[in-house]
This record gives sequence, C-alpha cells and structure tokens, in this order.
Amino acid sequence: MGGSSKSSNKTVNNVTNYSLQGMESAETVVAGDGNTVTTTDHGAVDGAFALGSEALGFAENALEIGGEVINGNTEVSKLAINANGELAKDALNQGFGFGESALEANSTLADNALKQVSVFGSEALDANTKALNNSFEFGTTAIESNNEALQTGFGFAESLVQQNTANAAANNLAMKELAKSVSTGGASDIASQSLKTVYTIGGVSVAVVLGLLLIKGGK
Repeated sequence: MGGSSKSSNKTVNNVTNYSLQGMESAETVVAGDGNTVTTTDHGAVDGAFALGSEALGFAENALEIGGEVINGNTEVSKLAINANGELAKDALNQGFGFGESALEANSTLADNALKQVSVFGSEALDANTKALNNSFEFGTTAIESNNEALQTGFGFAESLVQQNTANAAANNLAMKELAKSVSTGGASDIASQSLKTVYTIGGVSVAVVLGLLLIKGGK
C-alpha cells in the first residue's frame, strides 16, 4: 500500500519602527512608519518664520513710508491748491482792473468822438448857413443885374423907337423930295436921294438887330 506525506510553510514579518532626531546641530527629525519616512527640518522652519517676520517688518516699514509719502503728497497738494487759488485771485483782480481801464478808455474815446462830431456838425451848419447867405446874395445881385439890363434894354428900345420915328420922318421927307425931283426931272438928285434912303434903312436895321441882341443878352 502506498504511503502519504503532509507539509506546510509559514512566513512571519517583523516590523520595527525607528525614530531619529536631534542629529547633532542639523535640527533634523527623521521618523518612519511602515514604508513611509518623514523628515522634518526644524532649522528650516525657524528660518522660514524669521524670514516671514522680516518680510512683515519690511511691509510695516513700507506702509510707514507709504503713509509718509501720502502725507507729503497731501501737503504738496494743499500748497499747490493754495498757490493756484492765489494765482487765480490775482488773475481775476488783474482782469477786473484791465476791464475797468478799458471801460474808462472807451468812455473817454466816446466822449471825444461826440465832441468832435458836435464841433464838425456845428462847423458844417455854419458853412451851410454861409453858403445859403452867399446864394441869396448872389441871387439878389443877379436879380439887380437883370433889372438893370432890362432897364437898359427898355431904354435902348425906347431910343430905337425914337430913332425909327425920326428915320421914318426923314424917309417921308426924302420921298417927298424924290417925288419933287422926279416931277422936275432931276436925275442926279434922284440917285443921291436913293443912296441916302438906302443908308438910312441899313442904319435902322443894324440898330434894331443890336437892340434885340442886347435885350436877349440881358435876359
């Protein structure tokens, strides 16, 4: 008959945890748990805290400097605003002064212009009055001259009438003498008397023409 056998295997794992710390001056802690190892550097942590403190201090200093800068800017702004206010005030005062001076100058100029216009108007009126007076005097003189010319013309016409009357009488006498000479047969007397008659008629015509021209010129 055959035989039988029986066997078994058993594995036991023992885990031991170790913790290392205070390794000389490195201030480093090494801890293990299973397959995990944790290292803590307390020096680095302290440095980080110191760096953070310094950063906070720097921030505080920066804030203080910023506050001082803001205060300085505020003062500068106040000074600038005050300076601008004074400058604007001076500019306004100067502007008002210039405006008053300009108004006074314009007022003086207007007064002078009105005075000049008044004087010119008065002189123009005087000149027009003198011109009218001269015109009236010239008209009066012209009328007087025309009256004298008319009177002279009338006197000359009257003289012509008288001369014509005398000439007509002389012509009548000459005609009578001519008729008498014809009846007696005197040829030389007829020619002489005819010539005298022609001269007389020509002289009367010239006198009449001159009289008419003088009368027309007098008008």
